Amino acid sequence: MWCHRLSHLQSQIRHLLKGGVICETFQQPSFKSLFSLTIHWHHTSSKSLNCAWQQHEDHFELQYANTVMRFDYVWLRDHCRSASCYNSKTHQRSLDTASVDLCIKPKAIRLDETTLFFTWPDGHVTRYDLDWLVKNSYEGQKQKVIQPRILWNAEVYQQAQVPSVDFQSFLDTKEALKMFLQNFLLYGIAFVENVPPTQEHTEKLAERISLIRYNNYDRAVINTVPYDVVHRWYTAHRTLTVELRRPENELWVKLKPGRVLFIDNWRVLHGRESFTGYRQLCGCYLTRDDVLNTARLLGLQA
Repeated sequence: MWCHRLSHLQSQIRHLLKGGVICETFQQPSFKSLFSLTIHWHHTSSKSLNCAWQQHEDHFELQYANTVMRFDYVWLRDHCRSASCYNSKTHQRSLDTASVDLCIKPKAIRLDETTLFFTWPDGHVTRYDLDWLVKNSYEGQKQKVIQPRILWNAEVYQQAQVPSVDFQSFLDTKEALKMFLQNFLLYGIAFVENVPPTQEHTEKLAERISLIRYNNYDRAVINTVPYDVVHRWYTAHRTLTVELRRPENELWVKLKPGRVLFIDNWRVLHGRESFTGYRQLCGCYLTRDDVLNTARLLGLQA
């Protein structure tokens, strides 16, 4: 039995070396309940040499472009781009998603160059370009939206010697604006120097990257938590506060006229120490979506 299998496998390998495509499942009958050996060969061209796939019971697995992707069969059928299922001119589905069998599985799968073909139980054929699958897969999107961030404390930030940006360059050049936003995305704070110490220039600086947002000051009254839960909230708040106030987690910055600090409130908490003497402190809030959108327009991941 095994000699016959080996001979059969050798003949298939010879076929493969001639440029064939083979997808077969070999099962040893007496061990059927224990295992099955599935072998997939996809070497039809130089481009497909870096592509491998496997058909599972409930999903399709694809390895391509240094990405391992998994697709639900219903998703694959629903996203068919054939003329009968999708209008490429209006970018609208013609296929009724509710009509797709939730237990659907392809009858056959084959790879031709960089295109995958799925044949469904009703005979309908769906074709997918490999690059399209990468672009529209969950894993591909996840890689695309990963935002570079640096986890830091006072020592890490000081050793990094993150440069500030000059006010006039910030306003006049995309290069300075991009460098500022890159620092802001990486660390959650960024500085601009040589800003004329007036409210008008501070507004001009802020509006370079976002609309100014107006909101009420200070924390709202905690009136949405019942009494038997609110004590746990304060306990958790105390634990967080102790961690935040560790000296190694605090970065002390002395602002002076002409220096502006931007803070990402989603990443960095900030506060102020008491002071003596006279000063004017000008600040505002920016719309987070606008800041991130400006970064994306400059080619940054945000």
